Amino acid sequence: MTEALDLTPPPIEAHVWSVLSGLPGVSCWLVEQQEPWPFYARTFTFQVESRGASRQSAGETAEAARVAILSLPSVPWQDGVVIGVAVVSGHSWLPDENGAPRYVARYEVTARPSA
Repeated sequence: MTEALDLTPPPIEAHVWSVLSGLPGVSCWLVEQQEPWPFYARTFTFQVESRGASRQSAGETAEAARVAILSLPSVPWQDGVVIGVAVVSGHSWLPDENGAPRYVARYEVTARPSA
C-alpha cells in the first residue's frame, strides 16, 4: 500500500522570514499564492521592503535582502524544499508616506512539501 501524497502547502512565510530577519529595516509579507496543477509545488509571491537612514543604506539593505531571498534554494528547511526563486519586480526606490528612504521588491518563491 502506498502512502497518500501530502498536498498541504509548506509554511513558507516562516522560512522566508528566517533568512531575512537578521537584516535591520526589512519587512516581508506574503502577497499571493498560486496553486498550479498538480497542486504539489506552489508559487508564493512576497513583497519585501527595505528601509534605512538614507537612500544608500536602504539600497544596501535591499541588495542584501535580494541576495538572501535568491539563496533560498540552498537553505535547508525541515518543512519543505524551495525549488526556485524569481525576481518579479524591483528593488525599486519608493519613499514611504512620510518620505523616509525605502526600496520595494517582489519575489516569487516556488516550494513543495518535504518528501
